[in-house]
Amino acid sequence: MYVKKGDTAPYVTKTADKETANVGDKITYTVKVGNGDGAVYEIENAEMVDTIPAEFDFVDGSVQVDGKSYPYSYDNTSRKLSVQIGNLKPNAARTVTFAVTVNKSAYGKTVHNTALLSGDNIKDTEGKDKGVEIGDGNINYVFQVRSRRDGRSVIVKQADKLLRSSGRPLDLYRNKIEAETLMLEARLAPKFIPEVYHYDETMAALSMEDISAYKNLRKELAAGRVYGHLSENLSDFLAQSLLPTTDLVMDRQEKKKQVRFFTNPELCDITEDLVLTEPYWNYKGRNIVTPGNEDFVRTFLYENDALHREVGRLRNGFMNNAQALLHGDLHTGSIFANEQGVKVIDPEFAFYGPMGYDIGNVIGNLFFSWANRCFTAPQDTAAARALEDTIRGVCDLTAEKLTARYDELVTFPLYRAEGFCRAYLDGVMADSYGYAGTEIIRRVVGDSKVMEVTSVTDPDIRIPMERALIKMGIFLIRERESGLNGSAVTRAFRGILA
Repeated sequence: MYVKKGDTAPYVTKTADKETANVGDKITYTVKVGNGDGAVYEIENAEMVDTIPAEFDFVDGSVQVDGKSYPYSYDNTSRKLSVQIGNLKPNAARTVTFAVTVNKSAYGKTVHNTALLSGDNIKDTEGKDKGVEIGDGNINYVFQVRSRRDGRSVIVKQADKLLRSSGRPLDLYRNKIEAETLMLEARLAPKFIPEVYHYDETMAALSMEDISAYKNLRKELAAGRVYGHLSENLSDFLAQSLLPTTDLVMDRQEKKKQVRFFTNPELCDITEDLVLTEPYWNYKGRNIVTPGNEDFVRTFLYENDALHREVGRLRNGFMNNAQALLHGDLHTGSIFANEQGVKVIDPEFAFYGPMGYDIGNVIGNLFFSWANRCFTAPQDTAAARALEDTIRGVCDLTAEKLTARYDELVTFPLYRAEGFCRAYLDGVMADSYGYAGTEIIRRVVGDSKVMEVTSVTDPDIRIPMERALIKMGIFLIRERESGLNGSAVTRAFRGILA
């Protein structure tokens, strides 16, 4: 309770020193508390209070007020940080800074933090930051190096020895695989790949073109920027980069050498667990199921024998069909875009596997953007329609362009036999829809989620959205061999939404 003794004008602003961070990073918050214009009476016994989110760990000793170390109290149980400011006269302000480190529970989330200003004669006043996105840096460090002389810049990507979300050891050889994959893809699809300048195997560091003019596609779609060229460019990249690395086109001995070089057991093991096992059999206990969806997940995923059979077939194909060189993690966070086009980065999961896995990852991740728009902004029908058109276009144009590339590149007589091409590419597209389904499901119930899901905090919206996505994933897996196309899959999702 407070007793008003005159007009005060309390305010709070809060900012973080970075918009994105990785597990293990330090974030410094700046909280400005004041008694602003129009105040005629001081705020008595002002106090700044901040409850540190569970995803962050408070850095003891980091509190400063107006640039100097300052006393504070912090309770480890309630996670409440308290700083006694004293009286705040009219038009006076104090600046509080403190630091936190990002723990592994934050991975894949956007974490918001709120500070409160309280006093004996004011109501609590809050200031909320814009949120810090955690992710896209779980296994690497990425630096922008800029020349002070002329402003030119390069990107240096260095591999970490550990998976920062869990501490799991990782082989640095994956960085060499990434460098070689980028250089190979640049020869096949130069329009879509940043130029690689240098690879240092000793430092596990890759230097490449700075593509800062392009923006993270996941974030662009979340902001409603659905570029009209996406389906053309994404399908171009898929057709140009995948088919030429098969032994339908390559010399079979050379292809076998490529398979050996690009063997990537540790990162494939991550996919085999997180994508193709745990969403259906939670044997490691790592799934994160939204409260209220437990029974739904148990019925539709954990106890669904018919689904398990089909996922088992997809899992077997992923592990044993060394068809083409894949990017291996081609979600919308690995694709950057602007009005001019797209760039594809981060192929550290690259290996020889079924072409449909890359294609399906693109398709599946576009569904998150569409679902989020339909559930959180149903009035924005234009953006939803654009996303639906993009999904339909990626599905159909990829199939068309693979056929054209096949006709152009495949010369071996047996592979030119009537019906072989159609059967081969029908199988590729069936795989694509199946792996789109496994990608959708794993991002909903697994421990590596996407911002389109985690940003929805209202359970009345999130629970039905997640159920719609799971149903769509199941449809894609079970119906993948029924001759699906872009219209069929978008029509199916509209039916689920109805």
